[in-house]
Amino acid sequence: VEEFSGHDPRAVLQAAAAIGRFDSSSWIGEVDVPTSVVVTTADQIVPTMRQFRLARAIRHASVHCVDAGHLCVKGGETKSRFYSTLRDACLDVAGAAPPGA
Repeated sequence: VEEFSGHDPRAVLQAAAAIGRFDSSSWIGEVDVPTSVVVTTADQIVPTMRQFRLARAIRHASVHCVDAGHLCVKGGETKSRFYSTLRDACLDVAGAAPPGA
């Protein structure tokens, strides 16, 4: 709420609508670089199945689940769990990258 209060409400709604319409399904399968997907399994905004579908569409993507919601980076225990999971996902990508990349 604090983040949105300083912005034009109409612009925020338009941005949210554009995010909701975003669909990468036509090209996501072409991703050919080391990739990790962090899935927030308690997400009330982006359904978990949609997150898993994205991960499956990227060949050889590693999947890292965190028992947290969409806004888990805001604080508390879920923030720590998310950062730990994100670190592991980044290390997977770094370990899968070609030497010198």
